Amino acid sequence: RFWGGKLKKRGGGGGGTAAEPAADAVPAPEKTEPSNTTAALLTAALRGIDGLDPEKGLYFFAGDAKGYRSALRQFCMSSGEECRRLTEALAAEDRETYRQGAHALKGGLATVGAVELSAWAKRLEDAAADTAADADKTEYIEETPRFTAGVCRLAEALRESGALTEPRPPREKTCAERFHAELAALIAACERGEPDAVDTAVDTLRTLFYDEEADRELAPVFDLVETMDYAEAVPLTVPLAARVAASAAAGTGADAAS
Repeated sequence: RFWGGKLKKRGGGGGGTAAEPAADAVPAPEKTEPSNTTAALLTAALRGIDGLDPEKGLYFFAGDAKGYRSALRQFCMSSGEECRRLTEALAAEDRETYRQGAHALKGGLATVGAVELSAWAKRLEDAAADTAADADKTEYIEETPRFTAGVCRLAEALRESGALTEPRPPREKTCAERFHAELAALIAACERGEPDAVDTAVDTLRTLFYDEEADRELAPVFDLVETMDYAEAVPLTVPLAARVAASAAAGTGADAAS
């Protein structure tokens, strides 16, 4: 048969916590206390999320809260596609694509500190690689949807936690030329779908004050960026960028007060 028989059926459908860690699971580092205030605030915000151990995730980044937060955003952005790939490979009985999908999820889950889900992904990966075993694939059909549902629940909980947004820094009044340049950088990063570049542009914009109208217009943009809805953020940002560009060209608006 296509599927091996290494994985045992388990009851329950919890977000990854129903699966018992395997003996050969991805090794997890020991917990360490966050070494700075930013890291401590981040782990505190994440600690209540089922199936996530933020201290272990932060360990992989040597206490770098910004790096860990970026990895969490990237996980939220890619996990849905990886789960879809896994599900489609199962339906097509494509053993190698299934194994690759489980392997990718295993690594991503371990990196962010979702150790039990990572162990679950490893069992799926190992089972798909075991060409010698011969067993009914019903148990895999039952196991894979529970696993992918757990991954999707984790990603949704991360989005809803508010922890993926950098703490708001002090702000400075800025001119139209600079504000427009930062808006253009945000638009370009969103169009390219590059989380790190988006984060950099948003971080900079959060330090700047142009006018109150810009604050109101940017609020929903920041909300969309936080949930990785880059395609929806762009059309909300373009009109603001055009208004600021026009003000820069005319020497009016916020520039007049600066």
